[in-house]
Amino acid sequence: MKVVQLELPTPYPVGPVNVWLLKGDACVLIDTGPLTEPSRRALERGLRKARVGWKDIDAILLTHGHPDHFGLADELRRRTSAPVYAHPEERRYVADYPDSYWRSVGRYERISLQHGFPREEFQRIWSGYHETVGIGEAVRVERTVRDGGVLEFGSIRLEAVHTPGHTTGSLCYLDSKEGQLFCGDTILERITPVTFFKRGRVKTGPVYYERSLDRLAALEVRLAHPGHQRSFRDFTGAVRRIRRHLERRAARVLEALDRPKTAHDLAEKAFPARLPGSEWLTFAETVGILEHLERHGRVVRKDHRPVTFSRT
Repeated sequence: MKVVQLELPTPYPVGPVNVWLLKGDACVLIDTGPLTEPSRRALERGLRKARVGWKDIDAILLTHGHPDHFGLADELRRRTSAPVYAHPEERRYVADYPDSYWRSVGRYERISLQHGFPREEFQRIWSGYHETVGIGEAVRVERTVRDGGVLEFGSIRLEAVHTPGHTTGSLCYLDSKEGQLFCGDTILERITPVTFFKRGRVKTGPVYYERSLDRLAALEVRLAHPGHQRSFRDFTGAVRRIRRHLERRAARVLEALDRPKTAHDLAEKAFPARLPGSEWLTFAETVGILEHLERHGRVVRKDHRPVTFSRT
């Protein structure tokens, strides 16, 4: 199996997103890039260079339901007639996009206000995020993939690994024969993925991400193909780096918790050196860290309005 990296531009600070083309006696795309003209042109150039036509593509696999990864999926489904695969939890989200996005924002706002984040600041920050809603469109997922599911396309054989944390239905795809893992945004070599916090049945945040890291650490991965940046070989080292980063962030939150505080106040004190525009992301990460610390018995919450946390 030949693996070809296709880098597509995105409007996000993280930079280009990777679409992975797998070529054997079948052709598979992992992720599609955003629904923008620059992304579309970059994908077309990459496929031409790889000598792959639209009708050569046999399947489209999604790692997760963020529009920089699935935005072009419906267009590609129509042009290739290839079925789209995703985890059941992501299937619902991408099929109902962008309504699903607006419902998520409503949940984010409700939880943010409960944890002390100012309403006006929330609305100001999220008005900027709304500008990129149009880089995705709804797509029908014909084939759902659960943890442990095996996908075979000719000589290409992949096992699905469910890794909630970044999103509820994040999937990695393992080629166990060659020791290759297509890991979306779950593991990046130099960036710790955003994980936010839990919301009812939504399995995001460090509580779930920690379990996914445990699962991935047990795999034999010789080469990792992430959703952003380059492929890398030291997969075990990347997992360790992310763990250390999460541990350091949790330690800073605990250190800042010298008296009962809201998550918003803690984020302000623990992480004062924030990039402009990242205030809500830092706050959301802090809520997730507090849930993680609560699970391990390190903090307790008082359900005031707003919610406050104290050390145990």
